[in-house]
Amino acid sequence: LNIAHQTLDTYYPDQECSGYFPVERTWLSEFLDSGFVDTFRHFYPNEAKFTWWDPKRNQRVINNGWRLDYCLVSRQFLESIVDSKILTDQHGSDHCPVLLSLKHQFINDKHSVPPTTLPLSSEYNRKVQKTIASFFTKKQSESQLSQQQQSYQQLSQQTPQIQTQTQIQT
Repeated sequence: LNIAHQTLDTYYPDQECSGYFPVERTWLSEFLDSGFVDTFRHFYPNEAKFTWWDPKRNQRVINNGWRLDYCLVSRQFLESIVDSKILTDQHGSDHCPVLLSLKHQFINDKHSVPPTTLPLSSEYNRKVQKTIASFFTKKQSESQLSQQQQSYQQLSQQTPQIQTQTQIQT
C-alpha cells in the first residue's frame, strides 16, 4: 500500500509527505472500516515495527522507518489467522517481509465447508482445492482436474482430518 496508517507506523510522525498524507491515511482508515482488518495491528495494537527504511540514508541500521507493508483480511477471515509478524531480520531489500500464519484444515466429504471459504466453495464441491499459484497460471484441462480430484480423494481417504499451520510470506 505504501501508506503509514497511524503515527505508530512511522518514525517521523510529524512529517507530511507521500505515504503519510492525511488523505492517504483517511483512505486506508475508510478501507479498513469497510470490513477489512490490518492483521499485524490486530495482534500487536501498540507495537512500533517497520517494514521499510530509506536505503539512501541507511535508516535501517538505526531503525528509522515506516510500516508500509500489510496483510489485510476480511473480518470474517480473521478467525483463520494465527499470527502476523514483521520479519525485520530478513535483509535483501529496503522492505522486509510480513509473515501471516493461518490455521489450515483439509476437509473431505464428511466435513462441511468452513464459512471463511464460502466464496471458494465451488472448488470444494468439485473436490479441487486451488493453490495461490493456480490463480496466476492458465486453466487446467479436464484431465488435469480429474487427476487432481483423484489425488485429493486419495488424500482424504488416507487422512480424514489433518490440521496444520500454513504460513504465507509477503
